[in-house]
Amino acid sequence: MEDSSLKPRVTYTGLVDDFAQKYDDAPVMTLKDLNNHLITAVLTGHPLLINDGHIIMNPAIRDAVRNPQLSPLRELAAAGYVQILTRNGGDLETLAERMADQGITTAQEIAGEDDYRKNYLPALRKWLDQLRRGEPDVFLRPWPEINTTPVFHRIAAAAYRSIRSSLSATKSRADLEALRRFIDMYESGEEKRRTDWENTAVRLRNGEKLSERLFGELMQAGNEAYQYAWGCVLADKSSRIGVQTRAPKHTSLDVTIDAIEEPLSVRREQVELYTPNLDLAQRKIGKNWRRLAEVASKGTETYYAKTAFQRCVEEYYSGNQATMDEATVKDAARKYSKALAEHFVNVELGRRIYGYSTAVGGTAALIPLMPALPIYSLLAGLVIAVTTAFGDQRGIPEAMMKIVTGSKKKWITSGQLGTPSALVSNFEIKLSVANGYRRGISPFKQE
Repeated sequence: MEDSSLKPRVTYTGLVDDFAQKYDDAPVMTLKDLNNHLITAVLTGHPLLINDGHIIMNPAIRDAVRNPQLSPLRELAAAGYVQILTRNGGDLETLAERMADQGITTAQEIAGEDDYRKNYLPALRKWLDQLRRGEPDVFLRPWPEINTTPVFHRIAAAAYRSIRSSLSATKSRADLEALRRFIDMYESGEEKRRTDWENTAVRLRNGEKLSERLFGELMQAGNEAYQYAWGCVLADKSSRIGVQTRAPKHTSLDVTIDAIEEPLSVRREQVELYTPNLDLAQRKIGKNWRRLAEVASKGTETYYAKTAFQRCVEEYYSGNQATMDEATVKDAARKYSKALAEHFVNVELGRRIYGYSTAVGGTAALIPLMPALPIYSLLAGLVIAVTTAFGDQRGIPEAMMKIVTGSKKKWITSGQLGTPSALVSNFEIKLSVANGYRRGISPFKQE
């Protein structure tokens, strides 16, 4: 039997969804949010898939496209670490109008904006023209052949039953009646898309037939169902699919759609969560986005250290403490932190200091006599002494690099799981679960 942990994994990014943004459902909204998300994905995560619609609608992505020097998005797309899921061969320039014609509410709003037409579209065209100079399959991935709408419909139905069960338990009769009215209207429509789910709820709320609390629950349920529907249609035998979205509240994809028994709950001790030190990463990476993209490049020491760390963490999180203990994970995290520190060492700063030192001809003996001189001058004398003992014909002495850029802070840190209001999950879709939800669904037809 093939070990699934050896299969490549890609992650569908639901955190940049405009629907999540609209209803404050754990979205990535700002350029800082996006950059942290991308840096985290490179350092401790997996390659990302971004829906083409989110490229034209998410405000953080639009800022990144307009100001490519301020975000790693362009470099990661060019390297293939970020891929755009496209329904029309990568023609993103006309996508908003096409989606608006299909009745997608958010697309209709975007397509009518002056800022979108006059400012964003030119920047988008320039970026895509640059990407198209390379191979299209590096930054583009075709939409799956399976139609997402029927899968969404099935998962949303399960979410609806979860809300109904909660309301029944609390005997909320008014909300139960409103919920029945909602589902009747939604099911009577010709299409069963998320936008239809939203439009039905909006009409009832505007008519004061749906409370704000229940409206919010339905929007969260619709967002959950949509993100997991994408995970289900993308799942295949060649790779594992993860979905990044808010931790589920209304849906459960731990069992197949037609399973009879609930999954067994296994109690285990609290585990350590391993995450990148973003404060350190932001400071060391700066705007060197190309260097960041190299972290995930196969064949580098950093890549091997990362994959070894990921395998340890995945086995540790799976609950099999007999084969992977905390000490082993910590050791892998330490080795990966060291590899990252070496990868992002500031070579240019070291070269400037080293070159300056040889020009002025300082000596280590002079350092105590020059306390008021700037740091470049103080380091100059050290370089001469270090060069004598650690001279390297290939470049800067190793010891000098440690003096210039050494840091005791770890790139990978660990801590306990907190309880924020909107935890984010990276849920991996089981192929058996995906097959259950998409069974009997016809292939998606491009228009």
